[in-house]
Amino acid sequence: MPFDREIYQYGDFGHYTEFDYESDPRAVSLEKSVRRVTTAEELLELVSKSDKAKPCGDIAPRCDLGTPPIAFGAVDAKVFDTVSTIVRNSPSFYELPAFSFGQFAGYPHHGIPETMNFAAYYYLSESNSLAETG
Repeated sequence: MPFDREIYQYGDFGHYTEFDYESDPRAVSLEKSVRRVTTAEELLELVSKSDKAKPCGDIAPRCDLGTPPIAFGAVDAKVFDTVSTIVRNSPSFYELPAFSFGQFAGYPHHGIPETMNFAAYYYLSESNSLAETG
């Protein structure tokens, strides 16, 4: 579900879900929390939020943690501001186990490691450099 209403409408996202723009659980969760965000790092954590109690219904779904497990969900997070970009190219694993294809025997993942637990990286546009966030 895109944050921007225009993208939601243009992409016809209402066609693919039973929720509308205002009632989507991910949108509701984001709306409740976004006002407390003050840094790009906090925004990355927020858009990567996945709750084990409701793994398919949070901002960054991790349906592999549900019952039954399903190989579906958010696969990355990107945050931009005027001088930098923060990217994490794996499903959320804040306080959660990293996503692993091990529980999905035979599921194709050519070129992707068995376990996806990549660190987030900064790209600083002014210095044209890349640094791991830690």
